[in-house]
Formats: sequence, structure tokens, C-alpha cells
Amino acid sequence: MDIITEVIRDGSDVIQAYAFAADKTFKASFLQAAKGAIKHVISITPPASNSGVPGGLDTGSQAKQRGYRAVERDLGRIFTPVKLKNQRKEAITASQMVSIHRRLLSSKRPGAPLKRDSLQPNYVDRRKFTQYLAGLRSHVGRLAAGWNAAAQAVGLSAPAWISRHGTRGGTVQIVVEGTSLYVRATNTPNAHAPAWVQPETQRRAGYAVTYALNDMKRQMPYLLAKDARAAGLSVG
Repeated sequence: MDIITEVIRDGSDVIQAYAFAADKTFKASFLQAAKGAIKHVISITPPASNSGVPGGLDTGSQAKQRGYRAVERDLGRIFTPVKLKNQRKEAITASQMVSIHRRLLSSKRPGAPLKRDSLQPNYVDRRKFTQYLAGLRSHVGRLAAGWNAAAQAVGLSAPAWISRHGTRGGTVQIVVEGTSLYVRATNTPNAHAPAWVQPETQRRAGYAVTYALNDMKRQMPYLLAKDARAAGLSVG
């Protein structure tokens, strides 16, 4: 079953006011709001951290490295890599590593580290541990990549470590003609994602729309003052 996160909300009053202040059409202002919302939602999707600064979160190398460190930290809490000698039998196979990791990941809480559910260490072959870690690191950015389709549709460029995952993780619908204008961006996380991913991503998606509309609100006084000066009016 798909886990769907959407960015969709009515902000027509703010957009209409912005269109008037900026001397733009409602359609152009609407698309600007949509572009802003998608830019913000990418910037606040993990591994970007929620610093509390509206839209000011990192999607660059810091976020990517944070994702790498989180993967390595979690995997190291579950497994203990060792060099197996010829006479020593392998206790956990590569497929079992994947099963154990996914099982523990499914119950992971947001912000909490993964923990093994056994008292004894899970000893694994060091080479297989390194290979599995490399594979997981290559997945960093995949959750944010669920917004790639929407980003491309509105002319945004996501960071390379996000855009490299393509557009298969999400969809976008844009209607800018007629009386009902809307942009609907959908992010469908991996089926193995922890239970908290969908509600947390949905919560951040709501923030992204608010941030985009607030961007417009902050610009309006400047735009109105500029229009007044152009008309020869004194602006105190």
C-alpha cells in the first residue's frame, strides 16, 4: 500500500493580494507560490534537520553528510563487524542482515537511534557490513527525491544527491487554466520506511506551504511601497 504525503492547501487570499502588490497575474503568482512551497518542502525533508528557521534548513553537503552519519551510526548499533577466519562459521548472512535491519527500522521512532533487540552482539562479516553500509548510504536523499517530479515541473533544481534518485518516488498534477487552479505534489516513501515517516513528512509539507505564503506576505509591503513611489506618492 502506498504511503502518500501531499502538498495541497488553499492560499488564494494571500496569492491574490500578492498578485495585486506585484502587478502580476493570479496565475503567475500562484505558480510562484507553488514553486516556493516545493522548494521549502525539499529543504525540510530528512536528512535536513528541523532547526525552526522557516525554510532555512540545509539541503546541501551538511544534510547529505548528516544522512550518511545517521546510517552508519544506526547500522553500527545493530551489527558488530568482525573479520571471520576460515574456520569460523558465519553467524549472520547478508540476507539476514537486511531482514534484521528492516525489522528494527520499521519500529524506529523519529530522532531515536536504532537499537538491537538482543543482548548478544550481532557479529557479521566485515566485508558484508561494509557493502551493506555502502548500499544504504547510496539511498540517502531518496525520501526528499519524492518531490523531484514536482520540482522539475515548476522549474526547480534539487541538489545532485537528491535529484540523482529520479522522479519515481512521487508525482505532480498541475492545473493552471479555468476556474480551479491547483498544484498537487505527491511523495510516496519506500514501503520499508519507518511508521513515523509519513505523518512527519506530511507535517513538514504543511509547514512548507505556510513558509511559501509567508514569503509572499513579507514581500508585499516593499512591493506596495515601490508602486507608491513610482506613482509619485510619499511613503513614510
